[in-house]
Amino acid sequence: MLMELTLFVAVGVLVIASIAVGYCLGKSRAAVALHLDCVTQLPGRVEFERDLNRALSDCQCTRILLIDLDNFKAVNDAYGHLVGDQILASVAKKLQAETVAQGSLYRWGGDEFVVIVNAGPAVTSKADIDLETFFATTKFTAGEMEMALSCSLGWAESTENDCVKTIFQRADESLYKHKR
Repeated sequence: MLMELTLFVAVGVLVIASIAVGYCLGKSRAAVALHLDCVTQLPGRVEFERDLNRALSDCQCTRILLIDLDNFKAVNDAYGHLVGDQILASVAKKLQAETVAQGSLYRWGGDEFVVIVNAGPAVTSKADIDLETFFATTKFTAGEMEMALSCSLGWAESTENDCVKTIFQRADESLYKHKR
């Protein structure tokens, strides 16, 4: 009887330990998921805001570049959201390789990406031109399907006393001005 009770307690302890480890691993995965976009595997909005806040508080000359895929809703409508997600993943992978020398790329949400560029105006203008050429010459894939996309760009440079919201708002206004 004592042996059975000891075995029962040992199994109980193992079950509780297993649940606790699983819980901790789940929390760890959830924390990572908050910071990485699950479709593109790029850092997401939380990381963008944290990194931009850090750059602004360090009083660095900071520029952000918004990238909005043109008419992406038509891709989702024509092929479905799963294909749309594959295309977004393809865009992210190729865009990451294209922008790595110019700054840090993030997925803002939907079909929008943002780059934090820590350099002067000449680099941002060059980034604009490079991205226009990049989208004009690059095909994005979903399985065997290839498709061309275009984008609209908007940018803003930090000013004294800027915060994430104010610099992003100016970049967003620039983006929509260029969309027209």
